[in-house]
Amino acid sequence: MPVTNLGEKEKQYLLETACEAILSSYEKREAKARGDFVPPDLVEQRRGVMVSIYRNKRLCGQAGHILAKKNLYEDVINCTRQAITGASFPELSSDQAKELDVEISIFSQPKKFDYDLPLTLSEYLEKYRPGVILRKRSKQAVLMPNAWKKFRFAEKFLGELCQKAGLPPYEWTRGVIIETFREEKIT
Repeated sequence: MPVTNLGEKEKQYLLETACEAILSSYEKREAKARGDFVPPDLVEQRRGVMVSIYRNKRLCGQAGHILAKKNLYEDVINCTRQAITGASFPELSSDQAKELDVEISIFSQPKKFDYDLPLTLSEYLEKYRPGVILRKRSKQAVLMPNAWKKFRFAEKFLGELCQKAGLPPYEWTRGVIIETFREEKIT
């Protein structure tokens, strides 16, 4: 199920925007919009975004946020620039920068998931495999939807999430706040 109502043209525009942000950074110039205007859907929609940059099919840079900071267009530019300035990003020439591949993830607004029994939660998560934000008091953690590749069962997924938050792995059975979100990938 899509997170946005973007058409193929708008999705392609976002990918080209990310590529332009990369090249303009390497060429030490301002990024420019393609064409005369930015499609209205990209300026009007506010969604969380993550930009992943690959070189030779290996992840070399990634940046994003689950909640929107600005509009889709601006968030893609900002996340792309953050991804290429991260400590793990390799030094590249501007010619090598043209060979990078970009993947954009757009996130739905997180929604609180109310449940009475731990079984209800685990069944829902195993069926839909969303991203999950877990909160208890001042502690919280997030696992993205692609983290499900490592887990067959929701109990293990939730145990990992609890430990990531600094809680015992079984704490999810004792009343935590759960929010879920979906992801739409653009490649």
